[in-house]
Amino acid sequence: MTIAIHLFQRAALAATSLAALGIATAAAQGPDPSRRWSATLGVGALVAPEYEGSDKMEVLPLPLIDARWTVGYPGLQQVFLTTEQGLGVQFFDIGGFSLAASVNYDPGRDQDDGDRLRGLGDVEAGANLRLTAAYRYQGFRLGLAAGRTFGGADGVQVDGSASYTHQFGSRFSLTASAGVVWADSNYMEGYFGVSRQQSIRSGLAPYEAEAGFKSARIALTGRYALGDHWGLRATVGVSQLLGDAADSPVVEEELQPFALVGITYSF
Repeated sequence: MTIAIHLFQRAALAATSLAALGIATAAAQGPDPSRRWSATLGVGALVAPEYEGSDKMEVLPLPLIDARWTVGYPGLQQVFLTTEQGLGVQFFDIGGFSLAASVNYDPGRDQDDGDRLRGLGDVEAGANLRLTAAYRYQGFRLGLAAGRTFGGADGVQVDGSASYTHQFGSRFSLTASAGVVWADSNYMEGYFGVSRQQSIRSGLAPYEAEAGFKSARIALTGRYALGDHWGLRATVGVSQLLGDAADSPVVEEELQPFALVGITYSF
């Protein structure tokens, strides 16, 4: 049981890191209305900092899930389950515009995740509720997602993103993406602030992190179809902490590289 819980926590942490870094597991194109059911399952490895701001990297196992049921009713276009977004509903997808709501597990942060976190206490786990609006035109996609975590840091993040996908032949596609994240004071204080009590326990200087832009990122993702069902994917990118997040004494390194490799099966 302990091993199962540990694996679940590691997978949840990887999925949260995936969402925080803006790595989308789903294809950049919209749903295929001719298919009521579609699913892509796979396994991957995410290489990312031990925590946001760490100068040490770790490898996390990651389930790659993208399952969708196209309902087709007005106001209820699709039900989906993905690694990045969790369980959600797409309300509509009209003329390239789409709107969706989803809920996902947020494992928080453990003070044992890094030496500099010791004495700060844990950021407890919670549930993240997210609303996502997007516009697609050919290979371009613009997205705006607002997420509210209930429990843990109890904060809000707003993520703006842009991407372009180009298809090279029938098997290989490449997606370039960029994004920026704004966070409210609750989130910033929970992950980057240091209270007087935390300062005494940890030895870090007291620090108040206010609301503002938290990070910006760029990434490149390649997908290669091995056949009708099997596929490979890889992502490399970097995230730069900004503002009060970058200046926090919790942060060891402002520049946060990440990479993901995985194999998937679609049916």
